[in-house]
Amino acid sequence: MIDLRRLAVLRAVAAHGSVTGAARVLSYSASAVSAQLAALERDLGVALVERRGRRISMTEQGMALARHAGVLLELAEEVEAGARHWSGLISPVRIAAFPHAVDWLLSPALEALADERPPEVQVVVAGPETAVRLLRHGAVDIALVYHDAAAIVPGLTATTLASAPLRVTCASGSRYPPHTLAASAALPWVLPADGTAARAVVDRALGVAAVSPRMAATGSTLQAVASMTAAGLGVSLLPDFAVVPFAGRLWAREPDDVAAGLTVSVLTPHEGTGAGAELLHDMLVRIADETGARVAVPPARSAAANRVGGVWAASSP
Repeated sequence: MIDLRRLAVLRAVAAHGSVTGAARVLSYSASAVSAQLAALERDLGVALVERRGRRISMTEQGMALARHAGVLLELAEEVEAGARHWSGLISPVRIAAFPHAVDWLLSPALEALADERPPEVQVVVAGPETAVRLLRHGAVDIALVYHDAAAIVPGLTATTLASAPLRVTCASGSRYPPHTLAASAALPWVLPADGTAARAVVDRALGVAAVSPRMAATGSTLQAVASMTAAGLGVSLLPDFAVVPFAGRLWAREPDDVAAGLTVSVLTPHEGTGAGAELLHDMLVRIADETGARVAVPPARSAAANRVGGVWAASSP
């Protein structure tokens, strides 16, 4: 069987054109490089270099083997990396997550993994649309997103973590939000940006209620929508996870005439993920189960929700 170290020497000689050049790159002595070449020739029974005094040149067979050596050495590196992976030295996990999910789901999951040989995690905070693109293009290994409860995410495996009903929301300094979407027809609205998953759900709900919203502002993230709503720019339709960070500044109630909601999911490629991503995926599911998030999105750990007369007010504990 060919010694891979000798193949590495042959490839270095071919790449640098001399024994001394290969020795310098490999941190070998020139005599050690020559000895490795001679041993490889004996193993194969073929001349790989031609020696003319102190100068050498590659034979045709030597050049062909040097080209194959690159492929073999790269494959060996992949196998070695895989062995480290299987033995528990897990490679970094890249995850894209929407902003509210970092505090609500991701950070608790990483904290729970602290005693279980956690993987190194590289977090990209991004909206659902961007997170899906990153996952499809292989830029991340896993994605935490929210999406239309009635829709699927084609080409990816989705595990549902939470159902998030949308509530009519307004600033706490204003009157309570109306009981129905239909009653909000004359009010100014703060809407998610056009083309986003949240906007599609809101538009469909307003359409069912026959409401043509008077648009006051749009936001590219639910955090932006909630912030502008808390500032009194208008009413909005928001899930609990977007409402509760604005403790004391928002009122919210489920409309009596139309039910609408988002689904929070963890996405992975159909072909599967590495061990680190699987470990994180399973912990996210566990955290969601333990907090009851599969039934309804709970308030964030830093806030509590109090229900008075059908109205939810985000408030500090």
